[in-house]
Amino acid sequence: PLYSDGDTPVFPEWLIVLLFCVYMLFANIVLLNLLIAIFNYIFEQVQENTDTFWKVQRFDLIKEYHYQPSLPPPFIIISHLLYFVPCWTAKRHDPFCDTNMKTEEDVDLIRWEGIMQENYLTNVKCQARQSIEQTIKQSAKDISKIKDLLEAERDGNISQEKRLSHLEKEFTEFQKQVAETNEILKKILSNMEQK
Repeated sequence: PLYSDGDTPVFPEWLIVLLFCVYMLFANIVLLNLLIAIFNYIFEQVQENTDTFWKVQRFDLIKEYHYQPSLPPPFIIISHLLYFVPCWTAKRHDPFCDTNMKTEEDVDLIRWEGIMQENYLTNVKCQARQSIEQTIKQSAKDISKIKDLLEAERDGNISQEKRLSHLEKEFTEFQKQVAETNEILKKILSNMEQK
């Protein structure tokens, strides 16, 4: 502790102990609130996932009982015969007989999904290309305006104050467009990295 001219401390000892107790009390309250908040967050996450977890387990249970024979064990041979006889005779198509064979509808659906995916990706690329082309055209217009202003300066048609204010406006617009172009390029790069 700091001491004054003599051997007496600058702050009385009872004040230091009191301030330390108040500090510890508030620190404990804050830490307890933090612990409660963490438990609450974990509980909410578990509650959000319980419904999905329950549905997955229920689906597994239903699927398990669906594929089991419906007759009790002594008569289970009859159930198996009912499943496999149509497969051997090929009189009817049973999903239990051949689940790996793809029908023409499945092949057509997969082909259609592939075409739609390609169309969507092509549209996204075209939109990105068009937005880049528009920003490039606008930048070219701005540069041509600045060029005209510089030529007008040479000719002395515009006063210096008007010219500077006009140049500042054009420059700020140009900066905005450069920033927009930069953002668009970042989005395109992030989309390409995700693919």
